[in-house]
Amino acid sequence: MALNDTTYLQAPFNQGAHLNGATNPASAGGACHMFALKWCSRIMRTPGAGAATRMFEMGQNTAEIRVKFRTFGSRWVNEGEERADEGFAKQWGIQVDDVRNLSSAKLISSAIKGRYDQGFIYSFWWGTPAHSIGIYRPRYAGLFSRGYVHVFEPNYGEFYMRKDRFYAWVKWRENSYGLGTVTKHQLRPLSLYAAQAVNMGVKLPGM
Repeated sequence: MALNDTTYLQAPFNQGAHLNGATNPASAGGACHMFALKWCSRIMRTPGAGAATRMFEMGQNTAEIRVKFRTFGSRWVNEGEERADEGFAKQWGIQVDDVRNLSSAKLISSAIKGRYDQGFIYSFWWGTPAHSIGIYRPRYAGLFSRGYVHVFEPNYGEFYMRKDRFYAWVKWRENSYGLGTVTKHQLRPLSLYAAQAVNMGVKLPGM
C-alpha cells in the first residue's frame, strides 16, 4: 500500500499554521513536543471526544503552547532532555513514567503493543533536527479497538490505524521529511497524574 500525507488521517492539523512556521520538524523550535504532550493529555482523559474535536481544541490551545514551549526549550538545554517536560505534563494531568532510548522505530512499535489506555511521546532525531509525535493505544469500544492506535503528528493531524500498520507508517513519516537517517529514537510512556492530597501545606500519607 502506497502511503501519503492523508493515509489513515482522521482530522488535519498543522502546527506551523498556528505558530507561523513552515511544515518541518525544526520550524517551531520544539513546539511539536508540547503539542504532542497536550494531545496525549486530552485523549488520555477523554478518549471518546473525537479527532475533529481534539484538533479544534489544539488550535484553541496555541497561545498556551506558544508560551510553554519556549520555557521547555530552555529546560531542555539546562536540565537535560529526559526531565524537560515533567512539569508541563503534570500541569496537564499526566505524568512521564519513563524515558526509553531504543535503537529503532521497529522497537518503538513493539514497545507500544499490548499497552492499553496509555499514551506515549515518540521523539526521533536526524542528527540535530528532531521531531515528536503523540501515540495512544485505546481500550474503549470493546475488544475491536484494541487492535488500533491513534497517532498525532503536529504537522499533519490525527491518524488512526491498525497497530500492525504503525511501523510502516512511522518509517514512511520519518523518511518523508528528507532529512536523512534517524539517528536516535526515544519513547516516553505516559499515565494519568493524580496530585497528592495536601492538608494545610502538608502532604497526607497514603493519599
